[in-house]
Amino acid sequence: AGVDLDAAGSVQDLTGQDPRFTVDAEAEAVLDTMSTYFPDTLGLALRGTIDAALKGTVRLSQLTPQNFYRAGLDGYVRSSEISLSSPSDSIYLVLGAPSVGIASVKNKLDSGIAAGERILALNAGVDSLYAEIGDGMKVKMSGLGIVAQSASKAYTEAYGKERYPVLGQVDISRLSVSGADSLFLGTVGAKGNFKYSYRSKGDKLTPLMTLS
Repeated sequence: AGVDLDAAGSVQDLTGQDPRFTVDAEAEAVLDTMSTYFPDTLGLALRGTIDAALKGTVRLSQLTPQNFYRAGLDGYVRSSEISLSSPSDSIYLVLGAPSVGIASVKNKLDSGIAAGERILALNAGVDSLYAEIGDGMKVKMSGLGIVAQSASKAYTEAYGKERYPVLGQVDISRLSVSGADSLFLGTVGAKGNFKYSYRSKGDKLTPLMTLS
């Protein structure tokens, strides 16, 4: 079916209060093969090869939004190039060297967590992006980088206490958007910070995103 998986794992103290899981896994997916199993009605074609790996340990108590950042995991999903074509939706997309990685690193972003404490962080990037959307719209981008980590807590005057906050930084070397009606937008060397969290009101959680 286009996917190869090699995985091993173990569990320590399974009957205890906080079992410890160990995982060591690698996988490869050939998108060309996988897309042949899609229904013809989707009209979707994928090209490229993805490889992934995950290694490390995690305790049962860490498998929650509040504590997952403490997991001792390292892993990645990456590809040299991925392309997607959907003629019915007038979409064509090519990603050059996309990657997403997680790693246990020393805290640098959140003052609410001790500096140097080991936490789980995400690092994602794309060397290049080219997209054609609809009638004449084109998007070109190069040098996208994203780093993010869970935060200990978040509070704003507008929303009060927020839950499960994630802090991050985004860098874009170059971005341009053009349209058939002479529309053009572009930026060079853009940088910014973001925070993603949830506003808690009773039992209802509402997602929030802030940019700076």
